[in-house]
Amino acid sequence: MAQITKRSNGNYLIRVSCGYTPDGKHITQSRTFKPDKKMTAKQTEKALQKFVSEFEAECQGGQVVSVMKFETLAEEWLTDYAPRKMKESTIQLLSTFKPVIYPVFGHKRIDKITPRDIDRFIVDLSSRTVKNSATAELRLKDDFRKYIRDCGFTQKSLAKESGTSETAVRNICDGKRTRWSTAEKVAKTLECTPSSLFKKIESTKKLSAKTVRNYFGFVSGVFNYAVKMHILKESPCKNCVLPSKTHSEKKILSIEQAQLFLEKLQFEPLKFQAFFQLAIYGGFRRGEILALRWTDIDLNTGLVRIERTLQYDKTSKEYFYGLPKTESSIRELQVPVHIMDTLRKLKVEQLETQLQMGSKWIATEQIFTGVFGGQMCTTTPIKFLSAYCDKIGVPRVSVHSFRHLCASLLIQGGTDVRTVQSCLGHSQASTTLNIYAHAFKEAEAKALGAVADVLDSNSFNKTKQA
Repeated sequence: MAQITKRSNGNYLIRVSCGYTPDGKHITQSRTFKPDKKMTAKQTEKALQKFVSEFEAECQGGQVVSVMKFETLAEEWLTDYAPRKMKESTIQLLSTFKPVIYPVFGHKRIDKITPRDIDRFIVDLSSRTVKNSATAELRLKDDFRKYIRDCGFTQKSLAKESGTSETAVRNICDGKRTRWSTAEKVAKTLECTPSSLFKKIESTKKLSAKTVRNYFGFVSGVFNYAVKMHILKESPCKNCVLPSKTHSEKKILSIEQAQLFLEKLQFEPLKFQAFFQLAIYGGFRRGEILALRWTDIDLNTGLVRIERTLQYDKTSKEYFYGLPKTESSIRELQVPVHIMDTLRKLKVEQLETQLQMGSKWIATEQIFTGVFGGQMCTTTPIKFLSAYCDKIGVPRVSVHSFRHLCASLLIQGGTDVRTVQSCLGHSQASTTLNIYAHAFKEAEAKALGAVADVLDSNSFNKTKQA
C-alpha cells in the first residue's frame, strides 16, 4: 500500500514499501507527482490515483525494488550464482576485473545505473592504453658472444647460471629482442647493470576488443542476474554497442612443416610423442590431453574419451580436474593405430620407471606424468615445444595451434562443418564456422573450381572431337 503525502507546494510524495534487505533493513522507493495546475480537484485526484497505481505496479514488477549497491550484488552473483553456471577458472578470471569495474559502478545503486553509464564505460575502456611487458635489445650486437666468453661463460652455462633457457641466451646472441626480466637475469649473472648491456624498450597499446567485451560481460552478467532474481525489470546493458571483434589468421604449421615435426618427433621422449600426436591427429585441447587417464583410452580400438580437463587454481596454486569447456566437449573419437602403439610403449616405460623409483614414485592413473609421477604440469608441453621447434627449424607455434591445424586439415579434406564441430567439441556449428571461416571459404572455392574443371574439360574434349 502506497503512502501519499501532500506537500505545501501542491505536489504529492508517494512512498511504496518494497520489502526488506537480507540484514532486515526496510526498503522503500519514492516518487513525486506534480499535478497540472489547470486540472480540477476531481481530475487531480483521478490522475494521482493512476500515477500511484502505475508506480506500485513498477515496484511489484521489479523495476524499482532495490537500493542495493552494484558491488554488493556483484559479490552475491560471484559467490552464489556463478559457481553453479561457470567453471572455477572462469570465476577466477572474472574476479580479476573487479579493480577496473568497482571504482566505476561499485558504489552506485543498481537501479540508478543507466544504459548511458554502461555506454560511457565501454567508450572509456576502448580508449584506454596499457603498457606491454618491457623488452630488451642488445647494445653489443656484434661482440656479445665474445663478451660472455671473456666473462668465463658458454651460452649453456650462462643460461644455467642465470636461470633462463638456452634458447633465450641464443636469441640474445643472435641480436633478437628478449624480455626485460630475462635481460636482468643475464646481466646480473655477468655482474653488470642491465642498462649497460641492453636497451629497454617499452610500448603501449589500446585494450583489445576482446578485453573490453570481457569487462562488459562481467557487468552484463550481474545485471542479468538481477533481472532473473526480479530485482530489476530490465538490464541497462541490453542495447549497448560493443567494439567489433578482430579475427586474426591462426598461426599454424604448413603441411610440410607438420610432416617434418612428426618425422623428427620419433626421436623425442615417448610422453611428448604421445602428447603431440594426440594434439595433431585428435585436435584435443592441452588441458583435455593432460587430464587423460589410462581408463580413458581403449588401446585395442583406438578410442579416446574426453570427459574432463586439467585446470589450475591460482589461489591455492594447485591443479584440479574440471568439466571440459562445453557439454559438447565431452566426446569420444577414434585416433590412428600408430598413436595407440606409442601409448602402449609409454605405458610400459611408465611401469618400468615406477618400479625403478619405488616409494619415490607418486602413483596416479594419469597418462601424462611428471618425472616422479603425479600430474604433468601444464607448462611442460609448452617448454618442450618451444625448444623443439627451434631444434628442428620450424616456426614457433603454440600447443593450441595443433588444434587449428587439425581443423584446417579436416576442412581441406572435405569434412562437413557438423563433423568438424563434433570432432573439436564445439557447442554450436556457428562457433566452428566463425573460427574457421577462412578455411571453409578456401574449401568452397576449391569445390567450385573442381566443377569448372570438369565442365571446361568436357567442353574442350567435345571441341577437339568436332
